Amino acid sequence: MHGSTSFVLDADPQVLGSGAAVNITYSRNTDVLECKENSALVPLSSLRCTHALDSTTHMFLVTLGLSETTFVLKTPQDEDSLVNEAVLMSRLPEADFVLHPTHVVTDDVGLLRGVLNVYHPASSLCSMFDSLHPDATRPVLASAGGEASPVGPLVCEAHVGNGRWGCARLAAHADALLGGLQDRQRCALHCRLINYCPGGSTTIWAPPESGPVHWRPSAKGDVFALGLALWAIAGEVGSFEREKQDASLLLPWGPHTPLWFQDLVHDCLEHKPDRRPFAHEIYNVLTLHNDSQPESASAKNCGVGEICSARYRALPPGQRQSIPHRAFT
Repeated sequence: MHGSTSFVLDADPQVLGSGAAVNITYSRNTDVLECKENSALVPLSSLRCTHALDSTTHMFLVTLGLSETTFVLKTPQDEDSLVNEAVLMSRLPEADFVLHPTHVVTDDVGLLRGVLNVYHPASSLCSMFDSLHPDATRPVLASAGGEASPVGPLVCEAHVGNGRWGCARLAAHADALLGGLQDRQRCALHCRLINYCPGGSTTIWAPPESGPVHWRPSAKGDVFALGLALWAIAGEVGSFEREKQDASLLLPWGPHTPLWFQDLVHDCLEHKPDRRPFAHEIYNVLTLHNDSQPESASAKNCGVGEICSARYRALPPGQRQSIPHRAFT
């Protein structure tokens, strides 16, 4: 919160000691209360911890001062990554699905101690969809070539009319801040539909090529996990099982899920990693459909989506993967 800049003014490079030495020091003016920068800074001593999250050692549920609002305090494990994450999240556009950081937490000497996000209790797909469908059966994803499990109580009204959450997540990957969708240490995006602390490298989300244990996050593995997430959101599936970990998947779909959306998911779940699309291709499909259709329109009225699907499917596989990508690295 303070610093200095030094330089020499009107110096003659041939004369030692010439010129005037100028030293400028600066610090935060705490008296300007209406300043956005000052109002966003809160002292660590003003927080009261209510819960420590079991799945991580650097996130806590806290209250701020006399307020009853619950926040998530994320403390830095790596200072640079936390700063980059806060900057990225702050500049994402407003959306119902994105929880932006609200405060920066500092200690008594002004050093960074963490950032605050408003806590959302339904912060996972499982908790949200299970609350919507408490009696839903857990679908089993059969291997390709078999018979798809029945849709059952799945809603399968594709939530693609508002694809901003997916676009925001891909934007986060484009900044090289994420290395695995299920890696809790690198998860930069705090969405209402995504866990604050995803379950790490869980086998249920792992790609077929990962092996039974300790798979390493990869660009194509992320695409596979994203495909499963898109399918789960379309069907409001809280939890599911996989028949075989190393086999291609046969997904159950409802009657109202657009074909272009099904095609996109199936491409993400290709058994061979090199046949899966790149992040920018998924982003283009989602944004084209979202930008071309009113947010309130039903996913059933997907004429533009069908055009989008046709354009996507018309690309030869070689052209789909010809552009180097920065995302999912």
